[in-house]
Amino acid sequence: VCSTAAFAALLLARLASCQECGGRASPIETLHLREWNLSSGVELLHMLEGHWYVVSSINWFEKGWSCFEGDFKRVANGSQVTCSWSFTVPFVGRQRMTDQLSYPNATKVDSLSLRSLSMPEWLRKLLDEEQRGVRVIAVSPPPRPLEWAVLFDCANWVTPTGELFVLSRTPILPDDHLESVRRVVRDNSISDFRILPCSGSGLLVV
Repeated sequence: VCSTAAFAALLLARLASCQECGGRASPIETLHLREWNLSSGVELLHMLEGHWYVVSSINWFEKGWSCFEGDFKRVANGSQVTCSWSFTVPFVGRQRMTDQLSYPNATKVDSLSLRSLSMPEWLRKLLDEEQRGVRVIAVSPPPRPLEWAVLFDCANWVTPTGELFVLSRTPILPDDHLESVRRVVRDNSISDFRILPCSGSGLLVV
């Protein structure tokens, strides 16, 4: 479950933002998704399974975070993915939270739904974390395995500009891939991101 410190950070962000945003739809086709020739979103959930590093941040309250990692595991006959996150917060230490990704309509492979499993029901409703829209902005090109993916959580009270997840199988995304990701993020009118470092990666927050 989410620690007290993590809950405090979320509530602080909720109070500081004081604005509502209905999210932002991707104006362009998901980069490389068509090349995979997927018949349904369940296939993409299968490809998303495993360990990921979150190498991006566009939110003020994530400044200074490091080693943001996620373990994705399929549940409910493969129709949902449980995302177990862990990340290091300055002066607080290692924190954990859990989300669940699913498809409202599995034929729309680029449109997911996120539900927080770390929050009690009343807090999920307050922060619009019950069924939050998620867009698949880009995925790495074939062949398997999926090397990186870009997900964008639609805006809510906690993240009024949305939340960007650049997922990489390794702590460092190669420069050519990183440039492709930055380009597609800009093309989707999403704020450019900072790099989230992980110990031993040699990266600095920029």
